[in-house]
Amino acid sequence: MIVIYGSAQCPKTLKLLGGCKEKNIGAEFRDISASLKDLAEFIAIRDGDAAFAAAKKAGRLGIPCVLLEDGGIFDGGEEPFSLPAVMKKITGEK
Repeated sequence: MIVIYGSAQCPKTLKLLGGCKEKNIGAEFRDISASLKDLAEFIAIRDGDAAFAAAKKAGRLGIPCVLLEDGGIFDGGEEPFSLPAVMKKITGEK
């Protein structure tokens, strides 16, 4: 099961959650706008991983943040946002 840090107020997060549901990908959603614990976890991940350097430089929060089963982490809200591209990263498709 993957873990998605995001917000129920974020359109990209909602699209990603919908994409996971559509492809029957198990995803645990951690809503950083509803839980200080989840927010603190996300900030620790974002500030400690180079994958979020571009998001921080651009002034973006870096959500949705995806933690893969193999330990990989990536910013699923990269610009321009592409749900098919994000889903390929999750599924490992080429």
